[in-house]
Amino acid sequence: MNIAIEISPQLGGKRGIGNYTENLIKWLAAVDNENRYTIFSWFFREYNKKLGMIYCPGSKNFSLYASRFPERLLNLLEWDRGIPVIDFLLKGRKIAVYHSPGPRLPKLKKIKTIITLHDLMYELHPEWVDTRFIKANREAVKRADIIVTDVNQTKTDIIDIYGIESGKIAVVHLGVDSEVFRKINDKNLFFEVRKRYNLPEDFIFDVGPFEPRRNTENLLKAYAVVKEKYPKLGLVLVGSLTSAIKNKISELRLEGDVVSTGYIPMKDLIALYNLAKIFVHPELYIGYSLQVHEAMACECPVIASNNSCFPELIGDAGILVDPCKYEDIAAAVVRLMDDENLRSGLIEKGKLRIKDFTWESTAVKMKEIYEKFA
Repeated sequence: MNIAIEISPQLGGKRGIGNYTENLIKWLAAVDNENRYTIFSWFFREYNKKLGMIYCPGSKNFSLYASRFPERLLNLLEWDRGIPVIDFLLKGRKIAVYHSPGPRLPKLKKIKTIITLHDLMYELHPEWVDTRFIKANREAVKRADIIVTDVNQTKTDIIDIYGIESGKIAVVHLGVDSEVFRKINDKNLFFEVRKRYNLPEDFIFDVGPFEPRRNTENLLKAYAVVKEKYPKLGLVLVGSLTSAIKNKISELRLEGDVVSTGYIPMKDLIALYNLAKIFVHPELYIGYSLQVHEAMACECPVIASNNSCFPELIGDAGILVDPCKYEDIAAAVVRLMDDENLRSGLIEKGKLRIKDFTWESTAVKMKEIYEKFA
């Protein structure tokens, strides 16, 4: 059986859907030597450069097919006008299953289709997202033979919003790469990272992008409260800050206490997970958070929201708070800073928790879905 897995022509990198797709492909190569896989994309400009950015395993049952087709033209024809361009591009390749790792799905005539729907943000919070493709996304959900989602909460949302039967939806948790995200004791790296970003001795931190849903203003308010008891504790924000966040930092008089790193390489992020006192992630809504498991893998205790995916992902291995109440966020930080036994207990629970979330398990379950519904 030949399974096509779509790679976004935007090639978004190591986070988000790009991270999901690359890890899925990597681990499918490790667990499946029977089925054939076609890693599929399309682009025209900088063709050779983009081709080199696509991850394709060296296994004999994996091949890469990137069509020289302009992205904007395909968007216009396939998504806006409903002309089945991708179906034409795949002709003769004997594709049995087409898996789109994102919310859009091309019109395919004789190929079984699977989409991975990571969240329903465009339905629940359209004010936070680009709404240009909402129509195409809705059509994809209704047209797909199988919908894969990351957590049971999103499955419930799909059923409630679209009225789709439960049997058409499969929940497959994502993994954390514990070979990459792990406890380290690299003193030279720690020294370099502290110097590079001018880090305080003790700090809590969060990872962007700092969009409205990330609830950064409430995190800043909570931090201002925490500083009354722990004046030397810093706050590190990994990513670029918006004007609104910068204004809030000034309003709260935290200019000398909040460190904004901008984009950082992966090795530096791992160092931050290892150095931080607490990972604080009070998001208002998200379909799945890889970061909470990355923190646990690096033995950094977690405070996160009590909504959306977090209860399912964290269980009792972190502290869950109401993200709309900055006082609750602050109280949780103080509690963890005060209680070393609580901190140690959460670290141990986190190490156990992430054993239930591996990319190998994700790949095995996806292989079963491909074979069952082909």
